[in-house]
Amino acid sequence: MKPPHGATFMVVRINPIGTKDSDLSTQRILVLHTIQLLPHSPYREYQTKRYLQLNRNSRSFVITVPIESQFLVEVCLARYWSVTGDFEISCECEFRGILPNLKSISLISNEAKKIVLTSLLRDEELNVDAKLSTLKSYIKPVELGKISVLGYRDNVFEEHRIIYQIVLKYEFTMAENGQITPRVPMLQGYLYESALESQLLLCFDGKSKLLGVADAWPGQISAKKGKVVIFLQIRHESPTLLEKFSSLEMVVEKKLKNPISAKTYFSHENMILGKSSKPVLVKQGSSRAIFIEAENFSKLPGEVKLGDVLEGTISFCNPSVSKIGQNKRPGGFPLSLVIGKPDVKEKKATPMDEKSLDEKIMEDLVAAKSSILKKHFANEDEKSKFDSIFEEFLRDHPSELSLHLGGLKHFMDDAKAKKETKLFEKVVEACEVALKEINSEELAKHFGISHDKSDPQVEKLCNLLSKKREQFIEILLYRVEALGELCKDDNDDLNQKLAEALKESKRWIKAGNAGTGDANALRVMMVEDRKRLGTMLKYLSVIIDKQPQNIGISGKDCLKEKAKLLEELGYLHLRDIMLTKSIIDFPSSYATF
Repeated sequence: MKPPHGATFMVVRINPIGTKDSDLSTQRILVLHTIQLLPHSPYREYQTKRYLQLNRNSRSFVITVPIESQFLVEVCLARYWSVTGDFEISCECEFRGILPNLKSISLISNEAKKIVLTSLLRDEELNVDAKLSTLKSYIKPVELGKISVLGYRDNVFEEHRIIYQIVLKYEFTMAENGQITPRVPMLQGYLYESALESQLLLCFDGKSKLLGVADAWPGQISAKKGKVVIFLQIRHESPTLLEKFSSLEMVVEKKLKNPISAKTYFSHENMILGKSSKPVLVKQGSSRAIFIEAENFSKLPGEVKLGDVLEGTISFCNPSVSKIGQNKRPGGFPLSLVIGKPDVKEKKATPMDEKSLDEKIMEDLVAAKSSILKKHFANEDEKSKFDSIFEEFLRDHPSELSLHLGGLKHFMDDAKAKKETKLFEKVVEACEVALKEINSEELAKHFGISHDKSDPQVEKLCNLLSKKREQFIEILLYRVEALGELCKDDNDDLNQKLAEALKESKRWIKAGNAGTGDANALRVMMVEDRKRLGTMLKYLSVIIDKQPQNIGISGKDCLKEKAKLLEELGYLHLRDIMLTKSIIDFPSSYATF
């Protein structure tokens, strides 16, 4: 059948006919398949397949199929391969639709667009439904792609044929766990017709674990919060041709948790006044205009940035529900929004900076010294100079907690690497020195009551004390962890010190949050419950699953510790599984093509 001009979808009605020759005493499966062939388009994009369950109580089935007008559509209705017996049905096809003057609607931030809709085939009820459900981010390679020649393994058909490859590396950060679809629109969507040998994708997390692969038609890949690395390999006989792809852009597609709805209007005046459209009847042969504006898309995800694209669909017919399908074009028409600059926000009043020039210079000097303690002293020669430099910095600025924390991190890392008692004792001593510079009672009084942060001066004080509290808690945690290492051998004095340190830490940290992945709570409870193997197993599982930041132990080390605990508890088969998992989750390098 050839759909008439103006048709956007086809309604197929199937009715079982109960005659004496029909055998519907048992359930029968009927298959409906429709297809259209368009130039340079894979058939999968324009086909529909439905399986219908028929029995003596079956009523009419109504299936809605999207179509392109003026292109032949083939409708095939047949029994499923395993169905036996005869039965009679009737089938009716009706072409319907409201035709927009724009088949694909693209909006730019703060733009309004007019769409003219025409009903050519029959009276249709106009009810606009526009939603954006997908976020597309565009990323460039971290460096220009490198071309190399492939070996015999990659050329099994012709002995003397030489194939080249170019490999591009892309990196981005996931704000939260979710599904991604990596796309290269310029290359994908073609298989046998492609001019290239192949375009393969390998997707990894920040620890080199393979998350998924993709080819001409990529699917969704699960990725966790954090760094994601994608390698794209393009192969061809000509290295000159591959050079044009050396900085090829990639699209990373993510589904929105909550699709964003758009408001539409029947006139420009209604759009300005905010009077949204309601369902109306469009007579056969007549037209209506609607206006859609980008300004309505205000509830954007936090990860959206300038140049990103939100995509979704827009449909026009009223979706009166039938047994199967709806009386509107399934999938609608493409709708997209290009993200522009964010709205200008009212600036908060900031208090005047009353610091003197000497105070400002001193702040910058302390920040520079703190940065030195964190960035340098990597090799043994530099580490030997750390103590003297750290002591010199503390003599000049004894109350600066950032300097104390820089020293504590260095001492703790050194102690964990060498496993020496005197080094853990050094950490405890450094913690005691730092804690003398903090007035914990002042912090407790401040955070014991609420504050009016609308006052700029009050907000400034709250931010300052919040930072000080975080530093105070970090110092408490260092002390607890160092004492925990020292208490592995039973010592009454050290155990007493550890009990007091744990008690002080739990005044500032909600220990009950350990099960939810709170890093500070986990650090405290893993020391307190270090002799309870079952509880430690639980905490390690939480760390592996939640991957909290600043926990002080890597995921790979967690898996190894978990394997040791399982062995100690006698679960040898689970230990073997955990050791295998550590190899898969934390490979030494990226998998190759």
